Amino acid sequence: MKQFKFSMQKILEYKSHMEENEKAILEQMHSLYNRFCSEMIDMKNEYKRLQLKNEQMFKIGVAVCEVMVFKSYLSDLIGRMELQQEKIKKAELQIDNQIIKIIKISQDKTVMEKLKQKYQVTYREQQRKETELFIDDFVANTNHLKFSS
Repeated sequence: MKQFKFSMQKILEYKSHMEENEKAILEQMHSLYNRFCSEMIDMKNEYKRLQLKNEQMFKIGVAVCEVMVFKSYLSDLIGRMELQQEKIKKAELQIDNQIIKIIKISQDKTVMEKLKQKYQVTYREQQRKETELFIDDFVANTNHLKFSS
């Protein structure tokens, strides 16, 4: 009896390989996203610290020049925070798209695996029928030989 061979095995292996690669990419995306979020938290903490420093500067009184430089730095920090927020939103969108991509690949792979199982069941049934026919023929030939002797 010949062994079962799934004709689309290479495609199934390719889909599995693609799924692994896309999951690795997703993991990298999550890592980048987490880094962006951590940087944003650091920027927010820096902003809060600078706000407190700004209040202290007004209480003690400093030169207008220093206040202008300080306000310029705060404005720059706010701009960087806005850019960082855009990076975070973009990373979230990329992660969502990557998840959709992985789901599609997983669904394709699952369909292929179910098809393989279906073919295996069909193959086993065919093998069983062939075995039954062989046994029936063998018994018939044995009985025919007994009666003809």
